[in-house]
Amino acid sequence: MLAALAAAAPLAGDAYAQPSPPAGTGAADVRFSSPGSVATHRDGTVYVADTGNHRIQVFHPNGTLDFSFGSFGSGDGNFSSPGGVDVTNRMAKNQSKIVVADTGNHRIQVFHHNGTHAFSFGSFGSGDGNFSSPGGVAVTRFSPFRPDTACPIAVADTGNHRIQFFQADGTHEFSLGSFGSGDGNFSSPGGVAMDRDCRIYVADTGNHRVQLFNWRGYAPSDYDISRMFDRVVGSRGSGDGQFESPRSINEGWGYRVAVADTGNHRVQVFTGGHTFVFKVGMFGSGDGNFSSPGGAGTGVVNAALRTYVADTGNHRVQVFLHHNGTYAFSFGSEGGPGGQRQPVDPPPAGGNGTGPPAVDPPP
Repeated sequence: MLAALAAAAPLAGDAYAQPSPPAGTGAADVRFSSPGSVATHRDGTVYVADTGNHRIQVFHPNGTLDFSFGSFGSGDGNFSSPGGVDVTNRMAKNQSKIVVADTGNHRIQVFHHNGTHAFSFGSFGSGDGNFSSPGGVAVTRFSPFRPDTACPIAVADTGNHRIQFFQADGTHEFSLGSFGSGDGNFSSPGGVAMDRDCRIYVADTGNHRVQLFNWRGYAPSDYDISRMFDRVVGSRGSGDGQFESPRSINEGWGYRVAVADTGNHRVQVFTGGHTFVFKVGMFGSGDGNFSSPGGAGTGVVNAALRTYVADTGNHRVQVFLHHNGTYAFSFGSEGGPGGQRQPVDPPPAGGNGTGPPAVDPPP
């Protein structure tokens, strides 16, 4: 359940300033049911796949609710256990798109910045452009294949043991991998990330490892997994750099990659996707502890770098300093959608949003 972390340029000396805890203007009323993924826009807005409540929730950087959208179902704008969310970061938020892995409906849905449905693609199956329980989704800034097409989409097609790549309008580009444990094979991959240098990071969940690939210089006409494969990172275990069913992976500021090491109830951070830097958390419900964390996302708020973690089993989101994993604050608790706001048009004042976009083409 992947969402690519928001990449930010290096900041001044106050970049590691302690974030403020949530204000008392709604954060205490936030309810989640097994949140599975977190993504951020470069302006600091936080998007959470509230999996058990079949919706996406959108928050101010301090954890107060902006708006939510979606409910259980199979129509446009409905969800069935959405597992992944990401947001396009190349453009201003009022031009951005929210991309959701609608896991139980075996499809991808794309929304305007204010939660209105734009289009969907995919259906259940194993052919090109079909899905089986897609888990994570990542949107990158550009296509190395077609630079004139913005923000191609990568999907962890979990049940089909592969990663699929799409153009911004949902057109299938190519697929990567098949079931197995060798180099370039996957077992129920849960997450995918892409960085601006065309590297691909995959949380190979069932094989308890991370795999790295490089697609720079390749095109579908000469696609060759043996050339694109870079390396395997980790193996099954609980030591530094080892994993137990890692569910998601995200690339963010400074080429640091955060892996939700779900079965070990922690988040591990690597430089370049392969050099261990530090880990955060252990099993528990206290501050800084996790229960089966599902995903992480990085945002920049008032020159402070934060990492937001979907603490799935504890039904909350926890916030840490990005450079060293120091705990900052949490928001949310277990509950259903009752009493929470639905999408408004335009978004509420102070929500970093503008009015609804005009009808526009796919992202």
